[in-house]
Amino acid sequence: MNVNNKYFEVYEQTDGARTAEFRSDGLLFSEEAGRNRGGARNVEASNLLRSVPLTNPKAYGSWRAEQSARGQQDKLVRWAKENGCFFDEESHLEIGKLPHDKDTWGMESEVYKYGDCYVLKIMDYSRFSRRPIDFLDDRITKHNMVFPEAPYELLGIMHYQNDEGDDVFYFVTRQPIINAGETDPTPQEIEEDMAKKGFVKDISNSYVLKGKHGETLLRARDCHTKNFIKTARGNIICIDSVVERAIW
Repeated sequence: MNVNNKYFEVYEQTDGARTAEFRSDGLLFSEEAGRNRGGARNVEASNLLRSVPLTNPKAYGSWRAEQSARGQQDKLVRWAKENGCFFDEESHLEIGKLPHDKDTWGMESEVYKYGDCYVLKIMDYSRFSRRPIDFLDDRITKHNMVFPEAPYELLGIMHYQNDEGDDVFYFVTRQPIINAGETDPTPQEIEEDMAKKGFVKDISNSYVLKGKHGETLLRARDCHTKNFIKTARGNIICIDSVVERAIW
C-alpha cells in the first residue's frame, strides 16, 4: 500500500518492511527540490561529499578517512578554491562591514544585510551538525523542502586560521529577507502552521512528522519563536531550523 504525505513516499512491502524512494546517492527523491533551491553550489557540494569510489576498492579506506568532519572540510576547501567560491579572512572582514545587528545573531550564525532582498549568513555547522554533509542535508536541503518560503542558498566556503592559530571553517549562505509585521508569532500560531505542514509538537521547540505506523519520519528542531516571522498578512515563516531524517 502506498502511503503519501507532503514529503515522503513510503511503501509497505509484503514482509512488512518499509522503505523509501532513494536515489543511488542516498538522497530521497522528495528532497531534490529542497536541494535545488539551495543553488548550484549546494548541489555540487552535496554531490562532492556523497561520491563513493565503488569502482576502486583500494580507494575505499582513504574515502572513509575523508568522510570524517575534518576530511570533509578539507575536501570542501579544495573544491571552493577550484570553483571560485572560497572566502578567506580578508573576505570575512569585508563582510563584517555590511549592515548588521548582533542582537539578531544566533548561536551558529552571523547575519548581515546583503542588498535590498537578502541577508547573508556566515554559519558554523558544528553547532548543530556532526559533519559538513549533515549541515548541507539538514540545514539547507531539508529546511528548503519543508520551509520553501525562506530557502537557504549556499554561496561558498570560508576558511582561515585566526590569531590564536585555530582553524575557522564556515558555510556562507544567503536567504531572502522576510519583512515582519507588527506582532511576533505566538507558540500556538507556530504550532498551527507546523500542523499544516504535517508536523505535530514533540518536545520543547521540536516537531515531528509521523508515518502511517506512527514512526517518526522527520524531526524539526530549534523551532522557537525567534526563528519564525509573522508577516503583515499573517503568514508564519520559519527562517531557521534543523530538519533531520529520523528513521533512515
